[in-house]
Amino acid sequence: ADMTNPDSLNLIRSKARVSPAETIPRLELRAAVLAVLMYVNLISLLQDNNISVNMTTFFCDSMAVLGWVRSYKQCPTFVENRLSIIRQYTKVDMWKYIPSKLNPTDILSRGLTVNDLKCSKMWWHGPSVKQVLESKSDDNDPLNAESDTTCLFAQSDTSDDREPIIDFTRFSSYTRLLNSCACLLY
Repeated sequence: ADMTNPDSLNLIRSKARVSPAETIPRLELRAAVLAVLMYVNLISLLQDNNISVNMTTFFCDSMAVLGWVRSYKQCPTFVENRLSIIRQYTKVDMWKYIPSKLNPTDILSRGLTVNDLKCSKMWWHGPSVKQVLESKSDDNDPLNAESDTTCLFAQSDTSDDREPIIDFTRFSSYTRLLNSCACLLY
């Protein structure tokens, strides 16, 4: 998100996987671990370029995953192993609930065409911050069977006069810029 425009969110990176035959909560937990690992990669890249991140929030549409993250009760080995990764890099208060209808990463599981995805404002910019903050978990079904993804929003203070990592004017098209950014982050 941009500090000068707190209602601004943009897609930085996404990853989708074909799911093995597992229970939905386990798939959601795998998605949470994937989000954490992408976060670690992004934070490392930003720190290497002297960019600080003031606040990070992980939004998850799975009450099962949020329950596991917030609880320190003994869980099955599969769950414990993944929770150890989540807890190693994040704090409990970094995890918040987001209704499935506001979770942009759920779009991948809905079978959109490439053209629909290209034109999807929700995919590229996410819900407005206001929508996310005003949503109440009581009004939504927290265990939606189609929900197996997690999204991450990071906020950075860019008020100083640093040189940008990427000079956007050097690219002849938006697609080339995206490809270069993807290579940089991967």
